Amino acid sequence: MKVEHLKWAFVAAVVVVFLPWMLIVHSRESSSQDFIEGEKQFAKPSVKIKFSKNIQWDGQSFLGRGRKAGFWDWSPKGVVLTQKGQLLFGDDQTSISGDVIMGTRKITTVKSVQPNGNDREVIFLFAWTELTDIAALLNVQPVIGKEYQAVAVLTEENGAWKLKSLSTPDYSTSLDVLATETKR
Repeated sequence: MKVEHLKWAFVAAVVVVFLPWMLIVHSRESSSQDFIEGEKQFAKPSVKIKFSKNIQWDGQSFLGRGRKAGFWDWSPKGVVLTQKGQLLFGDDQTSISGDVIMGTRKITTVKSVQPNGNDREVIFLFAWTELTDIAALLNVQPVIGKEYQAVAVLTEENGAWKLKSLSTPDYSTSLDVLATETKR
């Protein structure tokens, strides 16, 4: 009989110790996820694209991918926007530019929330739920539904969270390639 009481006392002690800890962890994960998904920088990332109309034509670069997507054509005078391209990009005498949304993403799993002073480092997985036609310009397009890892650092200022940094390595690498291609 005493062994049975000890067993239930042990179970009760475990619940008393771990339940509050689990509630705190869940609260941190849930509030961090809600905050990050509410940030446009994460949820609907945009990219600024600007390049010279007289850029050297390269059908294997973003120029060829953009032509295939129907944004522009090549002419003896340089890059010329199509009707579809005119809906997304601006055009002046020397360049083509636009601030365009790449798609929509959602967090699928919060792997870790580590408090550090006024900051929180949140390691999580996300998936693209929608991609716009602009994704065709990337050398490696994101895949809808595939999970990618990211890290966000949140900081608390005046009782509210603020996004201090966001690292999405797979997507950032594709953006870096696009930035390099548009500078040629």
